[in-house]
Amino acid sequence: NRNLPAFVVMLSQAQALIARAQGGDRSALQAADRLLSAAWVSYVQTLQQPLAGVPAHWRAEAARLVPEVGGGEATASPDSAAAQQRLYEGLAHVLAALVASRPPGLLFLDDLQFADPASLAMIGYLVHRLAGRRVLVAAAWRSEEIGADHAALRRSAGRVIRLGRLTRAEVGELATAAGLGARAAELFAETEG
Repeated sequence: NRNLPAFVVMLSQAQALIARAQGGDRSALQAADRLLSAAWVSYVQTLQQPLAGVPAHWRAEAARLVPEVGGGEATASPDSAAAQQRLYEGLAHVLAALVASRPPGLLFLDDLQFADPASLAMIGYLVHRLAGRRVLVAAAWRSEEIGADHAALRRSAGRVIRLGRLTRAEVGELATAAGLGARAAELFAETEG
C-alpha cells in the first residue's frame, strides 16, 4: 500500500519471513533480520521531520536515552539533579513533537510492573507534561506484580481498566488471526493468558 510508511510495509514483510523461518527456512530468518534492520533505519528517518522543530539542546538531552533523535551533546553532568530534569524535559519536547500530528498520537507503555522507580518517575513526569496534548498515553501492568513504587503512576491515570486473563481459546483465536495459529499453545503458556 502506497499510503503506509515504508517501515510498516517492511515489518509486514518481515513477519511473513519469520513465519517461513518457523517452518525451518533458515535463509528466511536471515532475510527477516536484514529487513527488520532496514525497517528500523526507515523508522528513524521518519522521526526526523517532526523533530525538526525541536531545539537541538532538547534533542541532545533526549538522545541520552534514545540516541536516534540526535541533537549533539547534552549540557548537564549526567549525575546531577539538573541533568535528570533536563533529560525529562528533553523527552517531553521530543514526545510532544512526535504526537503533534493528525491523527492524535498514542504512547503505549507495556509491562510497567517491571519498571524501576526512576523509570516510573520519568513516566509520571511525561504524562504530566503531555497533558492537554492530542495524545493517548496507555499503560499496561499486571496489578498482582506491582508495588508501592507504582502508586504515583496509578494516581496519575485518568482511567483504569482492569482486564482479566485470556482463555486458551481466546489466545488461539488471536494467534490464528496474526498468522501464528501453530504457536497458540506456546503463546498461551508464555503469556499466561
